[in-house]
Amino acid sequence: MKRLFDRVVLRLLQATGMIALWRFRHRREIAILMMHGVMDGDDGPAWTPLRPRLSRARLAQYLAALSRHYHFVSLAEAVDMIEGRRPLKEYSLVLSFDDGYRNNFTHALPVARRFAAPISVFVSTGKIGARSLFSFDRLDYVLQHSAGDHVDVRVGEVERTLPLGPRRALARAFAELRQALKDGLGADLEFAPPLLRFIRDREAESGRSLETLKESDDWAALLDWEQVAALAADPLVEVGSHSVDHTRLGLADDDTVRVQLDGSKREIEQRTGRPCPFLAYPNGSYSAAVAAAAREAGYACGLTTDEGLNATGADVMALRRIPVPPEAEPTALLALVAGLTSDLSALKARLTGTVDARRPASAREAYGPS
Repeated sequence: MKRLFDRVVLRLLQATGMIALWRFRHRREIAILMMHGVMDGDDGPAWTPLRPRLSRARLAQYLAALSRHYHFVSLAEAVDMIEGRRPLKEYSLVLSFDDGYRNNFTHALPVARRFAAPISVFVSTGKIGARSLFSFDRLDYVLQHSAGDHVDVRVGEVERTLPLGPRRALARAFAELRQALKDGLGADLEFAPPLLRFIRDREAESGRSLETLKESDDWAALLDWEQVAALAADPLVEVGSHSVDHTRLGLADDDTVRVQLDGSKREIEQRTGRPCPFLAYPNGSYSAAVAAAAREAGYACGLTTDEGLNATGADVMALRRIPVPPEAEPTALLALVAGLTSDLSALKARLTGTVDARRPASAREAYGPS
């Protein structure tokens, strides 16, 4: 019922010209879209993640709609416009992909090429080098292959009981668990001993592990260095840093921050033979000190997960982005990019006295590990 109501509201906003009006209002601000994996369930994979993923068909649908109203520009062009080194091109839009999933190369890039749309891909160098999957992907897989009607999760201070059926209930519980783990496990979420111990115990009990499929599974496999180099050599692609270990930099100590920033930048440059001036903060975790360290390390910009648009003169070390919902009508994305959705949410918050949730639920599900 709510989805039907949302569709009716969106069509009404479009029919009355509100989306076009908001797009015009914000035409001089630059939108940076945030995506993660791009994958199709009908490709015949062995499993389907609980978190909705953006499909190639949906990505093509989105880019077709956006191309009618926006200019696709590279992140380098956007930074130059924001800092005044290049004349502003109204209705500019950047496409960014976090985490370095292999399907960015195999699935997303071919779609972007159809629209001559530049993309920025952010990789965690240590994850690529170790050929290790993201912990939440492993957890997702093993939970779906666990026996029984529920599973008790105890990871550090986090305790949850997850129903193992029906799928919709498990997906909701898994989303809540991910957030609880992010809140409770500190900077090194990917390598938190209690989380890895729980995952390994469940894998041993079920006899199933995503690690055994990691090089063949199009949902979870990461880029390898040969593919990263091929991306960097493509005129449509910029390769940026997502730290070494997907560390939440805003929670890390100063020495760790420097190692994560310097190490990832240096390895990307060595592996690709090209500069690496761009950074996306893992999980959007950063601080003023982290931004200053990134600037000192030689990065020209830092992308956050703070939702919004970027005006000329904005702080390029704290650029805002718009999370792309994996399952929505193009009109919903147009409303997000135009700034209308967030402005309406802010207005509703003021009228009701509630906290302004700057990320609608449909967009929040677009978030991957980052």
